[in-house]
Amino acid sequence: MIVKKKYIRQDDLVIHLTDSLYHVYEIFDEYRVSHLPIVSDKGKFLGLLSEKEAFDMYDTQRNIKDNNIPFQKDFLEMSASLFQGMKIMSDHQLSLIPIICDKEMYKGYLLPIDIITQLGLNTSISTQGGLISLKIQNNDYSLNEISRIIESDNAVITTLYIEDVLDEPCMLVHLKINTEDLARIIKSLERFKYNVYYTYQSSSIDDDTEFRFNSFMKFLNP
Repeated sequence: MIVKKKYIRQDDLVIHLTDSLYHVYEIFDEYRVSHLPIVSDKGKFLGLLSEKEAFDMYDTQRNIKDNNIPFQKDFLEMSASLFQGMKIMSDHQLSLIPIICDKEMYKGYLLPIDIITQLGLNTSISTQGGLISLKIQNNDYSLNEISRIIESDNAVITTLYIEDVLDEPCMLVHLKINTEDLARIIKSLERFKYNVYYTYQSSSIDDDTEFRFNSFMKFLNP
């Protein structure tokens, strides 16, 4: 499942190399995020500035460029999988992920809740469980066999997503499993030569939006 344009946020949450740190602090305070996209005057994505780096003893009257502040080059291409976006946010502890298109042109950003919404996970992770993503050759896909393997470990598939892998004759099969203990299931799948691409575990989520953000990050970092 790839990024849908209608979910990409395109507001003023961007900064430029010529912006003063004082201005950057104001944006951090206004939007309550811990990362900000840095964009060139021509709209090219340059990187992500973390709140930690921005507040690390720099001259607030000077701009980002003159302070030589390091930034992260983490982003998600519009043609990439949302599950890849989840992994990037998890690996680098991002509060948002920039979306780019051809030649690294900045298109906007996604928050964790936006990814939840697009994947339909706001309801499907409302109960305990985990996610397993399998990378499978197109000719080798058999839902019956995958289900049999998982059910042999006393678990069931509650949600299924399938997406093609660009430029490869294979697919990513994303499975929501009704248990958090994925270790035995992963071993069983690997014993049958399945490539376990990603794994995620989740905890229960209520209707409070802030709680959803925190639970989602725990969901990415079991």
